[in-house]
Amino acid sequence: GRAALGGKITNLAEDFNMSNIIAALLLPIPVLHLWLHALLPAWRRQPLSFYVFCLLLWAGAFFLVPKIEQVSPIAFVPGAALQNVALAVIGLGVLLMLASLLTLGFRRFFLWGVLHPAEFPVLKPSNFIFILLPHPAYFGYILVAVGNVLTSGKFYTIGILALLLILLPLVIWLEEEELKSRIKNQN
Repeated sequence: GRAALGGKITNLAEDFNMSNIIAALLLPIPVLHLWLHALLPAWRRQPLSFYVFCLLLWAGAFFLVPKIEQVSPIAFVPGAALQNVALAVIGLGVLLMLASLLTLGFRRFFLWGVLHPAEFPVLKPSNFIFILLPHPAYFGYILVAVGNVLTSGKFYTIGILALLLILLPLVIWLEEEELKSRIKNQN
């Protein structure tokens, strides 16, 4: 009983290293944003269902990523110096995400403003970090994914980085179009 539970917890802890956690957190982001824009009228009628959908995507990612990691070949073995650089890149990415969160506020950052546009005035952020980077959180996600590749050396992390690089420009375009639409409807 107790020993079996301890063994299961140990196996679970072994399945989730830093690389897996980062991968599982990043993997659903572009997918959930694409589905947000694809079904935006429906999500606006039932906004909590969008968040349930997000939780299900992340739960699936946390289930799937360790399985993928086990079969993923190693692209390269990172040395200590590369791992230190990777941690700095991850740190910078996290700082960009936090700067975006602090600038936008919790509810806008987590898309409540998109799901409830009447509650929020339309604005295109032009202060703080948004002066330097129009989409600091997305750039932060990419930096974290680059750092994850550099720390793990696994092919699946390269695939997640590629997915972000391919899908995030589409997500950005969809967000810009949605924002333009709200600005046009407000005027």
